[in-house]
Amino acid sequence: MIKTVIIDDEPNSRELLANMLELQRQKIELLGTANDVPSGIELIRTTRPELVFLDIEMPGGDGFEVLNAFKEIFFKVIIVTGYDQYAIKAIKYAAMDYLLKPIDLEELDLAIVKFEASKGKNETNNVHFLKSNYTRGAKEEMSQIVLPGHKKYAVVQLDEIIKIEAQGNYAIFYLENQETHIVTHSLSYYEELLPSNLFFRIHKSYIINCMKVESYEPGRAGQVFLIDGTALSIAARRKVAFKKIIQALTG
Repeated sequence: MIKTVIIDDEPNSRELLANMLELQRQKIELLGTANDVPSGIELIRTTRPELVFLDIEMPGGDGFEVLNAFKEIFFKVIIVTGYDQYAIKAIKYAAMDYLLKPIDLEELDLAIVKFEASKGKNETNNVHFLKSNYTRGAKEEMSQIVLPGHKKYAVVQLDEIIKIEAQGNYAIFYLENQETHIVTHSLSYYEELLPSNLFFRIHKSYIINCMKVESYEPGRAGQVFLIDGTALSIAARRKVAFKKIIQALTG
């Protein structure tokens, strides 16, 4: 059984989520709910849950205050939030799971499946990373990303990434230091997430960091040469957009 708690200031949201979790009572044990920061901290300390559904924005204090009360995050966190594009982007950069209000039952089921697949991974660094990104403000571009692997997370600077290769429902990140990271998201996920003024999907199999382009041959093949020595073709329909990005970066 997955020992679980809910911390959310909205009564209707708490009740809806609790009712949804009841449908999975064969594997979810709801230990309790809390409606503010102090009661949330106390609930976690007394019940020692494995999984916490946490509303990050609450009157009189936010979810980070709950998390800051614990030196080590010994539980997995699923953020429950209203829709905010910047907030969701910060959560994704931190490789943390989230649910949008009103909560969808299928999305909840998927979040629980993902929790089961990621049990044993330490959440502490991801929480600290999320906090730093979440509180910067929407105008400042994030410079790091957390990459979720099979056994651990890796924090990577965006300017260290050379290219990203599709591998089914996974993706491989290639870094300047010659490290590679296989991550549990598709290439399309990162195409949407990464800043479009720097990262460009040249065809179905690759996203490249345009700052790592050494040269470009615009002929019929349309090849781009990267600083790691690789030569990759650019899909014909993407050549015009690629040229615009390169021109914008090079002045």
